Amino acid sequence: MSKARDIASAAPAPSTVSATELGYVDGVTSAIQTQLDAKTAKSTLTTTGDIYYASAANTPARLGIGSTGNVLTVASGIPSWAAASSGALTKIVSGSVGEPYTQSTSALNINNCFSSTYNKYIIYLEMGGSGGTTQSWFRFRDNTTDRTGDYNITGLQYNEANTLTSLGVSPNTSRITLGTLSGENTYTCQYLINVYAGSSNGSMAWGSGITFSDSSAPQTVTFAGTHQTNNANGFTLLRQDGSTFYCKYAVYGLEK
Repeated sequence: MSKARDIASAAPAPSTVSATELGYVDGVTSAIQTQLDAKTAKSTLTTTGDIYYASAANTPARLGIGSTGNVLTVASGIPSWAAASSGALTKIVSGSVGEPYTQSTSALNINNCFSSTYNKYIIYLEMGGSGGTTQSWFRFRDNTTDRTGDYNITGLQYNEANTLTSLGVSPNTSRITLGTLSGENTYTCQYLINVYAGSSNGSMAWGSGITFSDSSAPQTVTFAGTHQTNNANGFTLLRQDGSTFYCKYAVYGLEK
């Protein structure tokens, strides 16, 4: 039995200390005050969300709660809060014109979405319209001006019967062809386009997509094209026959 328990069980117990109180110090092997002094006070944390960390060996410290959206990181060897990184994929611009069955534009111009911040991009497109046999076209823009020549393109389109349509390997053509529509009453096209822009070697776009309508099965398409311009900062979407369409789009920059 420990000394504390010996004292606690002695009769009579000290008048100012109960046997239960003496039992609390059972097992103590060093000065109690020294042990208490080594503890970190709860008052170190002053605000909801504060956390403890060691600012040095055996040195507890308070890290105040960060701002909404901050993430915990490390700076100069200690924890700290910082704004969340945008990551490898950053949305630059998005928007829409019109709605399905409500076509509202014959050319969609997206300016200043390509810059020196990135040189690789991903574009999501949804286009739709009605009537006619026509093609969807993509052009680079340079300082708000369409580049209407000097493209080299290739592309293929398949239908449900496994019939292959060539979208043309045409040097010095006027655009990159995203797909052909063949007389459907209404149609919708969805594309993912990779873009390389801002290089002294010119600009490139390549990707794939799907077209479907109210009167035919889906068709798949792949396409690619290059242009000699080295300072493209945007793009234009249009239809071969100049008719109106609706479009939803989003442009993302890829971290260098």
